[in-house]
Amino acid sequence: MASKGRKKDSIHTLSRHWPTPDEVTKLLDHLDEKQPNIVVAILGVAMVEYDLERLLVRRFRRSDDATWLRLTSENGPANSFSQKINLAFAFGIIDEKRRKALIAIKNVRNVFAHSKKLIEFNDPLIVEELSEVKIADRKHARTFASMMKERRGLLASYRQAKGAFIYLCLILSNYLNKRYSQPLKAQTTKRRKALARALTQTNPLQGAFQQASLGGGGGLLSGLYGLGSKSPGGLPSYAELIAQLAQKKPDNEDK
Repeated sequence: MASKGRKKDSIHTLSRHWPTPDEVTKLLDHLDEKQPNIVVAILGVAMVEYDLERLLVRRFRRSDDATWLRLTSENGPANSFSQKINLAFAFGIIDEKRRKALIAIKNVRNVFAHSKKLIEFNDPLIVEELSEVKIADRKHARTFASMMKERRGLLASYRQAKGAFIYLCLILSNYLNKRYSQPLKAQTTKRRKALARALTQTNPLQGAFQQASLGGGGGLLSGLYGLGSKSPGGLPSYAELIAQLAQKKPDNEDK
């Protein structure tokens, strides 16, 4: 039942609701070459559009659900995938290469969604649209190019072209997800440094550590922590140790 003051959901808002984590997993499970063409075309772009929407919402000062529904309503500035791509480019979320790649998968999706006949992914016009995509990452670019490559004068096979479309959607989704997680990593680093500063002021072991630092034995602990030393006794002070640990990246981080 709709709450007071909130408009009741309609058929027009059904496609604008964001999926839950479980629903995202199910979507990815259906994104494979065994699925019908139209399913792959629509779900592949739906996944990328969702990732793009999450980044766009962050850029608006008002990010509540009601405001987002207005922005994506029939007359809203973010009603279509094309408008969202333009907004993302204007905000600097994507570069020119990724903008063109997003336009390409949008065009392919629209063909399958609105065609009055059955279409294959290795249709010459679809292959041409996908072949013009330029991928920024060299490794991904080589893989994508090999999937779209003509063999012995023939167009890319049905499975190759379909797989290339899925691969392109996953590349774009992965990039957008990384952009989404970057601020979260920055916040974590900021909190870790703030904690280190707080420890230098409030930890009851600070006094004992500083006394120990003047008592020698710097070689052992310096070797254990791998840190430089500025204290007279050869061992870093408590404040120096905490500050350096806050900057020191764990060995398994970002691997």
